[in-house]
Amino acid sequence: MIRRKLKAVKKDVFPAGYTKLNYLRSTGTQWIRTDLLFTNDLRLEAKIDTTNVLNNYSYFFGNAFGFYSYFGSIRDATQFIYYRGNSSTTASAFKGILNIVITETVNGSSSIIINNSITCTANNIEDSAPSRYFCIFGAEYGAGVNAISIMDFYNMKIIKDGQTIRHFVPAKRKSDNALGIIDLVGGNFFTNNGTGNFIEG
Repeated sequence: MIRRKLKAVKKDVFPAGYTKLNYLRSTGTQWIRTDLLFTNDLRLEAKIDTTNVLNNYSYFFGNAFGFYSYFGSIRDATQFIYYRGNSSTTASAFKGILNIVITETVNGSSSIIINNSITCTANNIEDSAPSRYFCIFGAEYGAGVNAISIMDFYNMKIIKDGQTIRHFVPAKRKSDNALGIIDLVGGNFFTNNGTGNFIEG
């Protein structure tokens, strides 16, 4: 009889002290500031649900307005606006579960791909040096945050030169039941910078 040694299957280990959530929901007053300065050489991959987003300016994520690297936003339920650096472009609005890819800038151009289809491309993008940190559920403006989205956040990866440098997932801290987003790469846990309470899913 030939005996074969069973190879152990490696499982993803969630950080101790935290419980993984399926999604994190903002009701329109909760938002998160991360430790990332989003530059033009970065790629983003994310899953969000915008079914309940209000029919006005609603920023899903981004750097500070006026010093932005980019935003994705819905305006008046008819337009999806993609900003990158000094450039912007518009496509038909999207609502529902969105798998979003925002490509790194190459030769002055960057595309946003939603549910495997190129939605729009920003061109003639200049290099930017954002002065504010990348936010989720909104984007900082002045002393506050601009156009907080009512949405469900599932996950997000930030990639540079093919390597994941941030992997944000929703989580609950066991010690105090605080809800937020944990970075599986750096181990940092980010909680609500707004008011009210997130809803866990």
